[in-house]
Amino acid sequence: MCLEVMSEMASSLKFIKEKTLKSMEKGFISATEIADYLARNNVPFRTASRHS
Repeated sequence: MCLEVMSEMASSLKFIKEKTLKSMEKGFISATEIADYLARNNVPFRTASRHS
């Protein structure tokens, strides 16, 4: 399931160079951010947090 979600998410990614570079200075995406994304896409947060 996680790979399916990641595949769909990756296919719709749009990068804004300036924002991407600024974000890279702060560090990597956190597991919580991934779980939040999954939860916003109808995956229960409890399930999403186990898969992130």
